[in-house]
Amino acid sequence: MEILVYVSFIKPVMNSVDDPFLIYQSTIPHLEVDFLCDTAFTGIGNTCILTFNRIEDKNTLEFIKVSFQTLGFVFCIDMKKLGDKYVEEEIVTFNGLFQGGFLMILRDNQRKTIEGIIFDDDGKQNGTWDFPPDLKVSDSIGIPAFRNGTQLLVTFENEMTWKILSTTLPKFFSDDYGYENPNIKSTYPSIDSNIPLSITTVNITYHLSVTKSTNNVSIYQYNNNDNLPILRQSVPGDSPYFSYSSDKKTLNMKVLESTFNQPNSNYYIVVNDNVVRDWKSNHPLLGVERNLNIQDNFAEESIGRFSLTEEGTKSFEKLSLDRQGGFLSQLRIDLAGSIPVKINRLDYNKMLNVNHIIKDLDILIKNKEITPISWFGTTNHLEASFGFQRYKNLLDDFKFHLLGIVIGIVILAFFYFYAKKKYPMKLKKTDISMNGLNNADVASLFTVLSGTNIEMLNILSSQVAGIVLFNAPISEETQFYIFWISFIGLFFDDVPRFIIQVFSRKLIVNYDIIPFSLF
Repeated sequence: MEILVYVSFIKPVMNSVDDPFLIYQSTIPHLEVDFLCDTAFTGIGNTCILTFNRIEDKNTLEFIKVSFQTLGFVFCIDMKKLGDKYVEEEIVTFNGLFQGGFLMILRDNQRKTIEGIIFDDDGKQNGTWDFPPDLKVSDSIGIPAFRNGTQLLVTFENEMTWKILSTTLPKFFSDDYGYENPNIKSTYPSIDSNIPLSITTVNITYHLSVTKSTNNVSIYQYNNNDNLPILRQSVPGDSPYFSYSSDKKTLNMKVLESTFNQPNSNYYIVVNDNVVRDWKSNHPLLGVERNLNIQDNFAEESIGRFSLTEEGTKSFEKLSLDRQGGFLSQLRIDLAGSIPVKINRLDYNKMLNVNHIIKDLDILIKNKEITPISWFGTTNHLEASFGFQRYKNLLDDFKFHLLGIVIGIVILAFFYFYAKKKYPMKLKKTDISMNGLNNADVASLFTVLSGTNIEMLNILSSQVAGIVLFNAPISEETQFYIFWISFIGLFFDDVPRFIIQVFSRKLIVNYDIIPFSLF
């Protein structure tokens, strides 16, 4: 009888199943054959065990350990014997352990006992778990393992009682640097560190060269008072937001300015399995999950605006007034959850909010494909290219300029009345040539200024405040030239500028600007 064992990989993200490939075949006669498979977390590949009893030797339980890569290449086949002690026992599970090695669990169905045998990465037996060897269990059991090496055994006793036992399994690699992943060497920021406000990338360095894959790296924010973490940024491994070092061992992820933006908050990064693959074997690597801390400061108040997409605008205009109000209310809730910020700090009235939130909203909307903005039915209609634009308040923006103008007017008025008091009699117009000779520097200045505005020459004859300097007469012929040159300049300067502004106003389209106040 010929034995053939095939393996297929199911890929949920790609919604596909690989074609089966052969990992083992044999023509040796067997009485009974079974197999179990799992991933080798500390190695590069997968492992299956084939258990059988030979017809000529029924007193020995043997199994074959087959190691193979994701692409189907089989690189190791080992024959192992468990001896006559386990002949009457059934292999229940064969699991790869996060800290290296494998755990084989055997069950004696007659005595209702269970036992665990530990193997290292090479398949060599490395003792048993610390539970009693004659531990009796029911038919309903659970055997979960954790990344820190903790092994639980949960068994049903009666209608009122479940028994939970715990033990620690051995570790088969020297140091995981706190990442509970033997492939990770370091990260930036490191575990439990403070994150600088200027951070632009998150780096993960591996012990081996890697290549991109499809799953996501996600950054979450959590606070002790909140029940659920808040997703801040999630990027698939094949995104342009990722880059790699020259030796292909360091993965660099671009971080948006809006990601780490909350003061005194905690963050953690989740690296899903199969974010990267081993560069040589193309085998997907295990992920990592740890906490990161940050501190931030609040900014000043401001007001801004954003734009709906053309489709969102049409949908909004079709709504009744009541439903439009409901849309805006839901938009407010979804935006507050995306930033995130407390809902009472975001409103669509004339109240103000912080510039920091304005900037975050703009970044979130412009990068909505990797932020929570694309997750909600309302915020997904926001136009990414428009972002969130600040709606300027002229009084607030130019209050210091206006204050300077007022102060300047007051100073000029003071000098005017001072000169009026000092020179109470109206001055006679002096000869322009004599005045020019006596004030050559000032006359030259006004001549230069008249190159941009010819009417500046009129100041020399304005007699302002009775000052002799501004008492030079201008002939009627000169005034004639001043008038017509200014009139002609109107058509070459002001009229074209007006036409450009009209066309700019007509041709630039902004879809439904919705002002939101951020206070």
